This record gives sequence, structure tokens and C-alpha cells, in this order.
Amino acid sequence: MFNVFSTYDFLLSIGMKPIVELSFMPQLLASNASQTVFHYQGGISPPANWSAWSTFINQFVSLLVQRYGLAEVATWKFEVWNEPDCECRRECAAGAG
Repeated sequence: MFNVFSTYDFLLSIGMKPIVELSFMPQLLASNASQTVFHYQGGISPPANWSAWSTFINQFVSLLVQRYGLAEVATWKFEVWNEPDCECRRECAAGAG
């Protein structure tokens, strides 16, 4: 089965470190699932429930640590909500997108 772990496994197998980007809001956690950008409809609204978002991220990172170990995961770069001041974000938040 292909999933994010398959990608991380491959990168690590060739000596690369993943850059984990948490840039779009999952539809089920979004405060407004219709606020999207780009052809793949990346969700740009904030979470409907910050506690649920926090739990989601904590569980994801915990799975990474379980699979790869804390020492390894601690060497990876994480990026969360890149460029929240992007022009397309402001336009979509105002209802133009």
C-alpha cells in the first residue's frame, strides 16, 4: 500500500531526510471546506476545532516517532501553514476563491 510512510521510507533508504509540510487543512477538520486554492483544492480555512487539529497533528507526529524513532524524526524539517499571508489566501478568505 502506498502512503506517506512509503515516501518517507524511500527517501530515508537513499540517504535523504524528509521535509514534512503540513500546508493544507484536511476537509474534515476545516472551518470552511469550500475555501480552497489550486486545481487540487487545497483547503485554506483554519480548523473548525483547534483541539481536534492539535490531536490530529500530535497523532501524526507520534506515528512518525513510533516508526522512525525520536532521534531520526528530530533531524527532519517541519513546515506548518506556509505563507498564510499569500495573496490567494486573503482573496479566498474574503470569498473571492
